[in-house]
Amino acid sequence: MPQETLVFQLALAAQARLERELAGGDFEPRSVAHARFSLKGEGVVATLYRSGKLVLQGGAVQGFVERYLAGAQAAAAAAREIDAPIQVGARTLIGSDEAGKGDYFGPLVVVAVRASPAERAELVKAGVADSKTLSDARIRVLAPALEQRYAFAAEVLEPADYNLEHPRYKNLNPLLAELHARCIKKLAQPGALVLVDKFATSSSAANLSTSTSARRPNASPWWPRPA
Repeated sequence: MPQETLVFQLALAAQARLERELAGGDFEPRSVAHARFSLKGEGVVATLYRSGKLVLQGGAVQGFVERYLAGAQAAAAAAREIDAPIQVGARTLIGSDEAGKGDYFGPLVVVAVRASPAERAELVKAGVADSKTLSDARIRVLAPALEQRYAFAAEVLEPADYNLEHPRYKNLNPLLAELHARCIKKLAQPGALVLVDKFATSSSAANLSTSTSARRPNASPWWPRPA
């Protein structure tokens, strides 16, 4: 069964309604930081954050939406803001993201991972998902396995290196674009699509697209996925 992810922004009334409806279902509760609730069952993992963001992941997402969200006015309004699943078909995908600040409290880290369609199916089956939906304990189990099994590239700027590099770029976004480009360059291969989590304005995005295209023309930049 194909796996997919849908994201909704729910109003307060819709959040309460959904929580009531799911309370009587056959769901397994999960502990997720900053979540109002996270439940697993009926072929999906449903996580509702305190911000009102509802993340649905699994092979039965559409059935869940039809059963629990269809017809609700707030949900219908939220559906207009949906972050639709990315359709990449049978192509290899390279995805990159960043974490940390770099200037004082710890390193700035950018990591890219390359995965074929079969490998992406493995990742979903293993429970790999948005880190916000995973416990720290689960992340500690998954991380070493991912590093051993899948192609990845990382760029790490410790505070001392960050403070040396930052004046050259004037602000963080061009520096981030360069770090993303370095990671993508190491993984690029013919026919691959590149997906970068949005962190900047369109001008920085254009710089990243130009950089990766010029270095490895066989990788198709896909900029950006909304944050």
